[in-house]
Amino acid sequence: LVSVARGVIQDFPLECTPETKVALMSHMGMVHKMATDVCDEYHRSMRRQVYQTPKSFLSFLATYKSMYTSKLSLLKEKEGRVRLGLDKLIQGAQDVEAMKKVLAKEQVKLEEATVATNKMLKGLEVSSAEAKQEGDQVAGIKAKCEEDATRISAEKASCANDLAKAQPFVDEANAAIDSIKPAHIGEIKKLSNPSDIIKLVFDCVLILFRLPLARVKTTKVTMAKTEIPWFEPSFKQALQMMS
Repeated sequence: LVSVARGVIQDFPLECTPETKVALMSHMGMVHKMATDVCDEYHRSMRRQVYQTPKSFLSFLATYKSMYTSKLSLLKEKEGRVRLGLDKLIQGAQDVEAMKKVLAKEQVKLEEATVATNKMLKGLEVSSAEAKQEGDQVAGIKAKCEEDATRISAEKASCANDLAKAQPFVDEANAAIDSIKPAHIGEIKKLSNPSDIIKLVFDCVLILFRLPLARVKTTKVTMAKTEIPWFEPSFKQALQMMS
């Protein structure tokens, strides 16, 4: 039975370690043997015959492969939605921070120009006589001030326009977050030992929200069916966050 299971499952892609895969194939053989033993016991007790044939075992293996493929596909689809939401959120936050920096610089320019303009106007109001004598000069200065004010208003409008362009990205990121339902989080919380990619995604979430991570310990994680040296994920801390 184990050999048959090995022949069917050996080349079937599973998201697990080789040791776990070997144990799974042995378990499948033991399950069919236990079913056969129960059928024999039922016949001895009830004098009724129930058969567990090799075809039954092959059907059991085929059903396992079909169900595993279906559930893995559904899990990866949900993982993709979570990752997309996180990517949009991070990109939106970066764009907003960049716009804030630009607006802060333009605000400084506006305040400096306002102070300079007010200082000029106060100097022009010292003496009406001097203002009359230097009317032409004042007119030139006033024109320059109005030009500066117009330029500053244009720069301010440009900054507002840039911020408006960034707003759809923020809205898209919020929409992506809203698509993550409590049921999705609940399903992940029910996983006693999710795949390494899910654990690493939640490490990114902890970093994004500036929450503490676990102590750094060297370990190995499986990425694209390949074990790579890494540090131990902080999935326990992520579960506390989701609670």
